[in-house]
Amino acid sequence: MPLNLDTYFALDVDEHQVQTSFNFELIREQLPTVTLFTDEG
Repeated sequence: MPLNLDTYFALDVDEHQVQTSFNFELIREQLPTVTLFTDEG
């Protein structure tokens, strides 16, 4: 989900959506694409 910073900061602090748990999909989907943690990186 892309984040639009203008929209985000236009909201009052109390109106922001807060994620209350860790998104484990990040590990499965994003971590393999980060070259920092590979032999090539």
